[in-house]
Amino acid sequence: MRRRAVALFLAATACAQPSHFESPLAVTADRATSAPALVIDRALQKQHISGFGASSAWTAGNISSDTADLFFDPEQGLGLSLLRMHIAPDGTTSETNTAKLAVARGVKVWAAPWSPPGEWKTSGTDTDGGSLLPEHYQDWADRLTAFVNAQAAAGVPLMALSAQNEPNWKATWESCVYDAAELTTFVRDYLAPTIARDCPGVKLLTPETIDWNTLSGFVTPLLADPGAAAAVDIVAVHDYGGVPYAYTAPADNGKEFWETEVSYDDQVGVLAALETARQVHRHLTTGGVNAFHYWWLVGDDTSGGGLLVKGALVPQAYGLGHYSKFVRPGYVRLDVAPQPASGVSTSAFADPDSGRVVIVAVNENTSAIDLSLHFAGRSPAALVPWLTTADVSLKAQATVAFTDPLAYSLPPQSITTLVTSDDLAPSDSGEGGQANQPDDNGGMSASGASGAAGEVAIPMGSGGSSTQASGGTGSTRPGHGGTTSTARGGSGGTGGTTSEGGATDSLDGGVDDGGARHVPGKYYACLCRLPGGDRGHGAEALPVVALVGVLAGRRRSRAARVARRA
Repeated sequence: MRRRAVALFLAATACAQPSHFESPLAVTADRATSAPALVIDRALQKQHISGFGASSAWTAGNISSDTADLFFDPEQGLGLSLLRMHIAPDGTTSETNTAKLAVARGVKVWAAPWSPPGEWKTSGTDTDGGSLLPEHYQDWADRLTAFVNAQAAAGVPLMALSAQNEPNWKATWESCVYDAAELTTFVRDYLAPTIARDCPGVKLLTPETIDWNTLSGFVTPLLADPGAAAAVDIVAVHDYGGVPYAYTAPADNGKEFWETEVSYDDQVGVLAALETARQVHRHLTTGGVNAFHYWWLVGDDTSGGGLLVKGALVPQAYGLGHYSKFVRPGYVRLDVAPQPASGVSTSAFADPDSGRVVIVAVNENTSAIDLSLHFAGRSPAALVPWLTTADVSLKAQATVAFTDPLAYSLPPQSITTLVTSDDLAPSDSGEGGQANQPDDNGGMSASGASGAAGEVAIPMGSGGSSTQASGGTGSTRPGHGGTTSTARGGSGGTGGTTSEGGATDSLDGGVDDGGARHVPGKYYACLCRLPGGDRGHGAEALPVVALVGVLAGRRRSRAARVARRA
């Protein structure tokens, strides 16, 4: 399309940065003339959002604190707010340590069983399907609620319990098959009464069918039965078949609707990020789900399936992170045009308390697309963009002063999250010092020499922060939910002492410390040790070596992806 509107696009490149620290600029873009319109009206509310999550099953039972920050902290990482645990046939788990780290970061944890013990099943084995014998329905219900109480005693209060993972899929790993009538009976007569007796307040989630095609075949009997319908709190589906459609039965019956497992492994690079973001968008807008889960936190080193593979976040993590980092539990989806232009997906969400709005735009075209943004009612002072392309991964961009309407350009093959802000204070940059060495979490540990220190600031996203070098003047500018912090030790003036402190401003390793910034790595947030480089006013840039990887062998059919999970 012909681009008549002047648009803003300031993208950080992967291997080249200015040799001096640049303060964020408050840039006003020209008014739109003919770009597709996106109207944001806080009064047009759809479903509330309960969160975004993934599973620790089998592969992530004992992650480190730094990795927990990467997954669950909205300031330092993806901001996942839900964790799905695996319950073993014997009623235990190896994931309590990870769950405790998640709880400490405000995450809601729930659990799902894959199979009862083999001796209670028609197959005689934990694996290869088989059904729960009716004479052991109560035994299994007792074991599941005992698991809930054991986790609570260990410091992991579960918010929900699933009746069964994929009851309509016979797998070579742990699995148990129910038909709709059997599942309804188990839920109504055994599991629900046992939860009420042993762990009241814990929600019951079901049926977690393997795909959208078979979902209604299980949900319809459950909700048609008064006893089962009263017991079920959350209706759940996996995305290994079919496509999301407008399924209103959960909402019509006062239930939440969650998508609870999927992995998108057919693409690599930015295409994988785009696919993931588009699928999350489709589930939220067309499907109307309240929560979305990826499969694994930590994927298999050879076949993927997770958000972190071989020690690095994969593109799919950034596709999800454009939602999970900013759209917090309790936000509501707003009714905006889901596809304002061909190849473009847009969604918007609002915090009912503050009125803050988050807009996520996915441009799968190979050319830039202009949008004309308009707010009905109160307009924000500014927008803080976060960007993923082939070159940057969930990277904060320069703050954009808002004029109504605003012409905003979506870069080719990109994901953009725009976070409203009512703060557009000016800032002046001082002379920076040296960059710091990257730590093992893809960020930078703070310990650089300061030069003539002035005030420095970076636009931050959800929970982000600005930093101020001691001896500088002016003011810092926090971003969405951000706070300010002062880098300590710098006395100002030429040859000042070392400063400590700093805050991450992106998931691909960017950290600012008293005016110092390193070059971010390309695409993946590296968990490995990387060489650093100097960053001072007029200093020669030494680029950070980027971790660039292509996960070979990840293209596979959906059936093969399903067969891979265990």
